[in-house]
Amino acid sequence: MSKTKKTDFVAFLLMLSLMTVFVLGILVLTISGLKAYRSIYASNSETNQVRASVTYVTNKIKSMDNRTSFSINKVDEKDVLVFSENIDDTIYETRIYEKNQNLIEEFTVKGEPLDSDNGQIITEVESFNAEISDSNLVKIQIGGEPIYVNLWSEV
Repeated sequence: MSKTKKTDFVAFLLMLSLMTVFVLGILVLTISGLKAYRSIYASNSETNQVRASVTYVTNKIKSMDNRTSFSINKVDEKDVLVFSENIDDTIYETRIYEKNQNLIEEFTVKGEPLDSDNGQIITEVESFNAEISDSNLVKIQIGGEPIYVNLWSEV
């Protein structure tokens, strides 16, 4: 091989190796960016589910705030929000509770046992706890920090 062919070949190998390093760098950056995106998306999705659950429950409590219609019961060691209402001389209950990491809303005749098959899944939750204080504050905890809802009526 002549000297110019050798230098051309070396230059070609150098250019090819630089292109390979460049392409590999782009692949590494793309993969790491994709992992970061997935992590951020999962975190935002979880936050949105908790926010939607809390908003739904607090709005339900505020809309049904009435001393005869609201209570918190324990069923199988789980908290159940119960909203009662009289429709055509029959008392119905709207119940909100957690089962299998889902927040369930169920509408049924008063006195019927919990039946999540009869309910509607509101959203996925890690946990659901509720309690009411003497000062008419309802403490709702869905997965994270507690939220307090002030009742206007006395329970």
